[in-house]
Amino acid sequence: MVPHHSHSRRIDIYAVIRAGGKQYRVERDQLLDVDLMEGGVGSTVELKDVLLIANKGDVSVGMPVVDGAVVEAEIIEHGKGPKLRIFKYKNKTRYRRRMGHRTQYTRLAIGRILQNGVEVGEGATKPKAKRALKDKTAKAAEVAAETQIEAPTDAPAETKEKPKRAPRKTTRKKATEIEASVEAPASEPPAETAGKPKRATRKRTKEATSGAEASVEPKKPVKRRASRAEPKEDAEEEKSTEDQGS
Repeated sequence: MVPHHSHSRRIDIYAVIRAGGKQYRVERDQLLDVDLMEGGVGSTVELKDVLLIANKGDVSVGMPVVDGAVVEAEIIEHGKGPKLRIFKYKNKTRYRRRMGHRTQYTRLAIGRILQNGVEVGEGATKPKAKRALKDKTAKAAEVAAETQIEAPTDAPAETKEKPKRAPRKTTRKKATEIEASVEAPASEPPAETAGKPKRATRKRTKEATSGAEASVEPKKPVKRRASRAEPKEDAEEEKSTEDQGS
């Protein structure tokens, strides 16, 4: 299965190759990382396992490879991928093993795609719309800069004055209060500030006090309860008198 890659800009000329047991969709001037290959940096390699070639709608599929198809590539560098942590563990046996691994790879720059010694899509020129658009915008900017007239810097900047605030209208009540305060003589003491009125104390009359004293009843004397020990003492005294008489 050929992996599907989503591209914002599709190119009509491409090939599907096999390298290191994996399949890649490649185009001209593309960087590709494959498993480690033999060869020095800067040398060119030929990838002959070409499974498919597409040339502007004309697709040739190999069974399993396309006859006479070769993809040229240049080795840019050899490197190592990110480190992978490997940890082995067995319960209740004190077995722990920790290891690391970094996969080595070769970075290729894809060159020409050849079929029977002829480059696929030879003679076709790519449109240079972006470059033409940049040239047009640069020329327009130059013309605008030449024709632009600089504004004089000596003229002072106009400052807008803030509108004056309209005076507040006084009501009749406030006007009368102001007039009364002006007409009042200065000798008069200032008005006391409004506060809580003091509570008036009640005055008791003689009749009320006498009536209250009369209504109070005198306390009754509390009878003392005889204790149980008193009759015993009386009985002992009687016995002692009887003994003496006898």
